[in-house]
Amino acid sequence: MSRQNKYALIFVLLISSLFTGCFGGSWKNTGLLTVEILDENPATVSRELFLREVDGKSPSILTPLGGSSRVSLSVPKGTWGLLVLSRERDGRVVAEGVEQKIRGGKSTYVSISLRPIYDAPKPPKITEVEWKWDPRGACIEWEIEGPTYPGDEWQIWRSRSDQNHWFKVGETFGSNLIFVDLKSDQGDFKYGVRFVDSRPGSFAGPLVVGHGPVLGGIKISWEFEHYSPSVSQRSLGLAMLPESSPEPEFTDLVAHFTSSSAFTERQRILGEVGLEIKREIPDLLAVLVEPTWNSELTLEEWGAYSGSDFFVEPNWIIQVENFEVTSPNSIPWYLSYARVPQAQSITAGSQSVRIAVLDTGLNSWEMPNSVNVLNGWNFVNDSHITRDDHSSNGSYHGTQMSKLIGEVIPFVSLQPVKVLNSMGIGNDFLLTEGLLYAVNRHPTRENPYPADIINMSLGIPDTRQQPQPTTLMKKRVELVARETNAIMFAASGNSVEGDTRGVFYPAALTDVIAVGAVTSDLGIPCRADYSHYGPELDLVAPPGSGEGTSFSTALVSGIAGLMLAEGISPWEVRTILHDTAIDLGAPGWDEQYGYGLVNAEWAVQNVDGFTLTVYNLWHEVVWEQKVPLQGEPLIIDLPPGDYMVQGRLNNYEGRSPVVSVTAGYGERVQLILEERL
Repeated sequence: MSRQNKYALIFVLLISSLFTGCFGGSWKNTGLLTVEILDENPATVSRELFLREVDGKSPSILTPLGGSSRVSLSVPKGTWGLLVLSRERDGRVVAEGVEQKIRGGKSTYVSISLRPIYDAPKPPKITEVEWKWDPRGACIEWEIEGPTYPGDEWQIWRSRSDQNHWFKVGETFGSNLIFVDLKSDQGDFKYGVRFVDSRPGSFAGPLVVGHGPVLGGIKISWEFEHYSPSVSQRSLGLAMLPESSPEPEFTDLVAHFTSSSAFTERQRILGEVGLEIKREIPDLLAVLVEPTWNSELTLEEWGAYSGSDFFVEPNWIIQVENFEVTSPNSIPWYLSYARVPQAQSITAGSQSVRIAVLDTGLNSWEMPNSVNVLNGWNFVNDSHITRDDHSSNGSYHGTQMSKLIGEVIPFVSLQPVKVLNSMGIGNDFLLTEGLLYAVNRHPTRENPYPADIINMSLGIPDTRQQPQPTTLMKKRVELVARETNAIMFAASGNSVEGDTRGVFYPAALTDVIAVGAVTSDLGIPCRADYSHYGPELDLVAPPGSGEGTSFSTALVSGIAGLMLAEGISPWEVRTILHDTAIDLGAPGWDEQYGYGLVNAEWAVQNVDGFTLTVYNLWHEVVWEQKVPLQGEPLIIDLPPGDYMVQGRLNNYEGRSPVVSVTAGYGERVQLILEERL
């Protein structure tokens, strides 16, 4: 664009912004002008109202009224001359009102009587007005019938397509029947032309509204092409069989009382039927019990017992959900896949963020100095010693989960809550106590450091004998969700053989975020064969330096910690993780991948969309709009011409080839926004 055109463009934009209210918005310091027209001329077919500002700072306003005799419009502050005319069918003026001066910027009522005009000349007939868009703006042309003279004026008026108030944008003279309205946005305008006779005593002709070009269209759809580095499967390690589920699948029971009054009599009621109390959680009306030595019912029979005061369910075994830890990679592929380095460039976390790790414990001496290890509790041995004593091939499960969380969020406070023993085995009651302790809701153990995030890299093994959550499990999770802002994450589960459909508990509960695992196949993230999936799955993530959904869960817990450190509210975390995930598999949510691969960068930034821009060949913006990350194709109308579509978000960028739009026809654009690392 030349410097002259740029200055002209700036001038037009300033004028447009000044009078934005005239085109459907609101002027500053405006007042409502109401005009009542008294006109008894039987030849009147149409009327028009004309406003001109006395000091000439604002453009004149023309309002065609048709057959109406009353009009209201907003007029800005200033002194205005008001004139009303009426015309017969051929456009000749047949009545005129005396020009009145009014003050804009306040409510005003004006009544105007029109006096007959008998000798007004008939104006030249404007037979055709049309405009088209060119690089300079709107080019308006018109044709006439009848003679014209050098002093005759042609006024060009513009209005929004949904408005009836017209604003003068320019004029030409004599035989020059073309005008260019310098604009670059190609907005939703319409144009009209009005003849002004140069002879004394003559009247301006009627406004003749033209028609613009027939628009074409572009249908834009978009997708993000995410770069994932190719990782050798050998470096990922081979999945090993998980530790075998213990036999039997439960060794004690949980009694649930149906009322508070029955719970107060628990010692007597349970003793009478042959059950012995081991531990209890009064807030949940739950008691951990086991049969007495002389019980007439077997353990399995007790697991289905139901009476008038209480019912019994098994205290199901819970175990860790990882396979093995591989040797360290020179390239942290799992951090790259989850866009953790980009998120860490925004925030490295904060020790004010507290994450409770419900696991086998934590060997604090293995953690870096930036991680603050809080005092926790050991519910396996009921002690304050939370050392990790579960070693699988020299790797400690709870410690590994904590180290991965610390790798994702370098500055954080971690609290070990030991609910699994040295074999990586626990039970439903222990997990309940640990979960309540993590949020400082335990009946006897106070926790001065209640958690913001709870990481549960564990689950009840999917034996198909326990397809539903236990009453105890539902009670504890609902209590945490109802009374605290803690965010709960749990592993979707692992199986090497057999069907992997069906998310483990507690991950399958509504208030818990279920995380599955992905592996790399030549740089393409795909669901790990062992990773359980189903309708409850929320997200997938790479399993860190190990194999198993345990590691994936810890990685996502760390990302949630980064989000909290950046100021995102706890109740927003789940939705943001869903909305910003990298879509895998079928479009949108699906059972294999949930909402997709967690994207730490977008989650920490709370990205909710990106900007689509349409340029012409002169690199001028003709259309721009923010659109969602994953949305339906968008159809936009454009005048005939050549265009390019561009999308940009952080380090993602995409530009389409030149698209030619012709009148009445549309083009499709599939925009690919490629990630550039």
